[in-house]
Amino acid sequence: MAQENGLLVARGKRLEGELLALEQSYQAQVALRGELEGEVARLKADKTALAQTGSALKVKLDRVSGERDRLGQTHRALLAQHKDLQGAERSLTDKVEGLSAEKTTLQARVKELKGAVRGLRKERQALVALRGELEGEVTRLKADKAAQTPVRSAAGKYVVEIRYWTDGINYFYSVQEPAEPRPRTASNNELHEILAALKVKYRQQLYIKVLFPRGEELSHDDAWAFTQGIYRKYDYYW
Repeated sequence: MAQENGLLVARGKRLEGELLALEQSYQAQVALRGELEGEVARLKADKTALAQTGSALKVKLDRVSGERDRLGQTHRALLAQHKDLQGAERSLTDKVEGLSAEKTTLQARVKELKGAVRGLRKERQALVALRGELEGEVTRLKADKAAQTPVRSAAGKYVVEIRYWTDGINYFYSVQEPAEPRPRTASNNELHEILAALKVKYRQQLYIKVLFPRGEELSHDDAWAFTQGIYRKYDYYW
């Protein structure tokens, strides 16, 4: 009996030792489970963080892709502008060359014109000198003629007065001979017939006196042309 009690005590102690070992193993497993659960939680957090980072990276990647596309479009636009600028540069070069050639032509033309101007100036100077000589000759001839030609005078002449005027529309004429108390009107044809007959009759004694009773209504050209026409046809002096 005592032996059985000893075996039972030994067996109890052994069981207590095994139970303690199991308890320690359980505690170790619990601790390991806690560590594993913590690791799992950390891994989940890392996974969430990685997912968020991935989303942010995708947004950035999309942004970079859009920026790349925009830069590509800008690059193509710049290439097109560069091509246009090259064409404009070639066009400007052609224009500059054309203007340079035109400038050379104009310079040659200017040089030619300057030579022509110098020639014209010389000709003008020669003409001015010739004009001076001719004016001097004309003055001399006039002086000679004045010295040789008697002054026109009504003294001793048959003086006939001719009047010429206008109302702004029509022209009127009258003739008055020395024996007539007043002038008599006449048409233009009648006037010339009367003067022609007087010219035949009095020849170098016929003195024509032209008057303009309403001279302010006649132009200077009309008065001058009429007077010279009458004088040259009928007056003794011409």
